[in-house]
Amino acid sequence: MKYFSCLKPMIQSLCRAFSGISSIFSRPVGFRFLFSYVVLLELAVSQVVLYRLVFDSGKYTVGEALLSQPILLLEAGGWAFLFVFLVGAIKWNWIRRTFCIVLTCVVTLLTLGEFLLLWVYDTVYNPEMSKVIVGTDARESLEFLTAMSHHLPKLLLVAVIMLAAAWGLSRLLSTIRTTMLTCIALCCFILGFGLSVGRYRNWHWSYSPARTTTADRFVWGLVRTYRLGKILENQREHMHASAANTITGHVDTGLMEPINVVLILGESTRAASMHCYGFALPTTPELDELRSRGEIAVFTDVVSPSNATIASTQAMLTFYTNEQDKEQWHEYPDLVSVMKHGGFTTAWVTNQECSGGPWSVQQLFGSAADTLTGNAYRLHQTNDMFLSDSLFYDERILPNLLSFEQIAPKHRRPRGLFSVVHLMGSHAGYANRYPASFARFRAKDISGTLAEGRKTKIAEYANSVLYNDHVVAEIFKRYSRSRSIVIYVSDHGETLFDDKRHPDFAGHAGNTLPDNVVRIPFIVYMSDSLRKEAPELWQQILKAQDQPVMTDLLPNIFTGLLGIETKYSRPELNVFSPHYNPKRQRKVIAVDGAKRVFPALHRSAQ
Repeated sequence: MKYFSCLKPMIQSLCRAFSGISSIFSRPVGFRFLFSYVVLLELAVSQVVLYRLVFDSGKYTVGEALLSQPILLLEAGGWAFLFVFLVGAIKWNWIRRTFCIVLTCVVTLLTLGEFLLLWVYDTVYNPEMSKVIVGTDARESLEFLTAMSHHLPKLLLVAVIMLAAAWGLSRLLSTIRTTMLTCIALCCFILGFGLSVGRYRNWHWSYSPARTTTADRFVWGLVRTYRLGKILENQREHMHASAANTITGHVDTGLMEPINVVLILGESTRAASMHCYGFALPTTPELDELRSRGEIAVFTDVVSPSNATIASTQAMLTFYTNEQDKEQWHEYPDLVSVMKHGGFTTAWVTNQECSGGPWSVQQLFGSAADTLTGNAYRLHQTNDMFLSDSLFYDERILPNLLSFEQIAPKHRRPRGLFSVVHLMGSHAGYANRYPASFARFRAKDISGTLAEGRKTKIAEYANSVLYNDHVVAEIFKRYSRSRSIVIYVSDHGETLFDDKRHPDFAGHAGNTLPDNVVRIPFIVYMSDSLRKEAPELWQQILKAQDQPVMTDLLPNIFTGLLGIETKYSRPELNVFSPHYNPKRQRKVIAVDGAKRVFPALHRSAQ
């Protein structure tokens, strides 16, 4: 009796709580409908994912899929209970209605967003996408939504079907006693939501899309991204500072000092749409001219480390490589900091957004440079979505290009200047990337049997490549009058309705890695004075043009070229070196973790 008297208040409290929850489900204001709607939304994507995993990819058997159903149902019910409880617990009607509308819209948009990801990218939301979301700006987001607008009718149809199904399920639930329904919902919350939270605690950047719901992936993905972002803010400083202890010595490579060393980092430019790589349309007239004069070296077999900007630049601008995938990329020093400690003044010149905290490329790597400059509308994070496109063209950064001679003597370092120039290149939407004077190609210029609208988009992409050709050649020209070496490379490529698995898609960042998404340009320019000064080096670069390359070796190229020895230096990763290993396995990792090995295109290169 003594123990019962102690438990009695607790039991009474639980009974009152249960009664309060039960009253929510008994209110004639559509809470059963809300519960049904959220459950069905959460299950809808899961069923499509399971179908694809079983019948399209063969990764799961029918039996494994059936075993996943109870877990998915519990988790969907758990999130639905939380949704209904949050809404129903609000006392004031107008606040409740507002909150209900907001939450319903959010849940609906998340589900429709995952359907869009499945249709377009053949993937679901994953933690890497959280980085993309927080690392973008309003203008870029609007451009993405505009590019995806043709999928709107399908998404609206899905929403209507879900609403109709939810109405039918709510009618069915109305036949169940309120007490029983409350017990079912509570069990879903305790077991399903508890399972979801437990998975998060052990979710080490891997998850099964067959055993998680949309809410799991989105909520815990954002939470992890936020937590990792906080860690990364500290790690970023450590990454920059660690460069001081990375350099072990210097060797004489024959290059006199000082020198201008420039890395042009392009955006979404694929080799297959460049005339200098064999494309039918004359999209690179200025680079073609430079090549005919022997002023540039065009590397013919180059792939990016990943199919998204953040993932690829993390490998391109640190000494991390994809072979070291059991370690974290931010445990390695970044290239800009190493060049600074190696005796170079450093600069970052950008036409990309600078918002996004630690997930912005500018914040991650540009912050390490002595000078961060570029397009003022990007630097000042001008998010006005309706400003003229002309304010954001890549030519805007040309006046901000620096050379060693321009730097004030007190800021100079003895070895010269190292600059990274970050362009917008051919980022979607393609028509926004070039002025009217470069709108040379039309749908009629695109061969094949594609629909007119698709040919128009391909033509717009070709125009963006044409404009990019002009900007890159202009940068080469700016450094032609001094001792300079300039390397142009794109972060990743793009597919333009030519991926056999996704023939309706134009873009990148899915879970497949077709050739054109990762095969990118890699072009080296040396000024005339430097070519005359170091003819052996130039001949070595020319000889290496057909070697298989993955651009995570850029830090080894630059440090090897300039004689900076580090504890991470690997001569076999310097394609300009006679010690380069052409048989290295080029393992490309997609945004969602999918991997593909790219063999050499030219057998003779190996």
